[in-house]
Amino acid sequence: MYKEYLPCHILAPYVDRYWEFKGQTEQGMQIKLSTDGCTDFMFILESTVNHGIMMQPYHSYFIGPMNICSTLITSSGTINTFGVRFRPCGLSRFMKISLSELTNIRLSVNDLDTIFSDSFAERLFEEQGIQGKINLIERYLKEHLYKSDHTMDAQIAYAVNQINAHEGKISISHLMNEVNLCQRHFGKIGVCCYTT
Repeated sequence: MYKEYLPCHILAPYVDRYWEFKGQTEQGMQIKLSTDGCTDFMFILESTVNHGIMMQPYHSYFIGPMNICSTLITSSGTINTFGVRFRPCGLSRFMKISLSELTNIRLSVNDLDTIFSDSFAERLFEEQGIQGKINLIERYLKEHLYKSDHTMDAQIAYAVNQINAHEGKISISHLMNEVNLCQRHFGKIGVCCYTT
C-alpha cells in the first residue's frame, strides 16, 4: 500500500522522496506518520482522510515539519494519496516560508501562499500510473526551480547537508560550532526540529 520513489538528480538536493499510499483499508484505520522534520505536500486523490483536519478528495494539503507523533485516519475502505516530501529547508528554494511557525501544522493549500493548488491534485488524479504522476510533479518543480529567485543561505545549506548526511543524528551545538551561527538563527528557519 505504501511506496516511495526517489526524485531526479536535479531535484534531489531539495526533494527527499515522493510517496504513494494507495489500496484497500478498513474504515478508521490509523496510519502513524514519522516525525522526521521534513515538510510534505499531500494530494488526496480519492477518499477522505483525517489528519487533524478532514482532507477531501481532489484537494492539496501542506504538512509542516512534525516533531510530535501524528496519525492519518482513513474514512472509507480505500485510500489514494500521493505526496512530495521536501528535505529540511528544501522547500525554501521554491517559496519563502517560515517553517518554525508551521511546525506540527496541517493546512489546506488554500490557507497558505504555496506552489501547489487544489487544481494540481486534480491533474495528478488524471495522470495514469505512478510514473505519470512523478513526471508531472518533476516538470512542475523544475519550472519553479528555474523561475524562483529564492536562495538558501550558504551556512544553512551546509548545515542541512550535514543533517541529511548524518540522518538527523547530529547535535545542534555541533552544527552551531561548525557554521558559526547561534541556535536562535537555526530556530528561525526551522532547522532545530530536525536534529537530535
